[in-house]
Amino acid sequence: MELVHATPPDVLISDIAMPQQDGYDLVRALRANSGDNGSPIPAIALSAYASDDDKARSLAAGFSAHLPKPIEPVELIAAIRKLTLEPRAFARSIN
Repeated sequence: MELVHATPPDVLISDIAMPQQDGYDLVRALRANSGDNGSPIPAIALSAYASDDDKARSLAAGFSAHLPKPIEPVELIAAIRKLTLEPRAFARSIN
């Protein structure tokens, strides 16, 4: 978390199911510790959990977008472009 705040990435891509800390906890911690460091980092949940409820849970946790796996690289690139080039549009606007 210190590294993310010291050198914020343009976008964060995280799986949901990870050992020790899941993606929900990661993005919640990121959002809770963002303070007044400017715009929030766009965050994409990339997950095999692909139901509407899973998407809603990801967005509620603080992800900007939820993309189901498997995903075509061109789709991931399009989502990254949208989140980084259209920052006002990123708020929960991607499938």
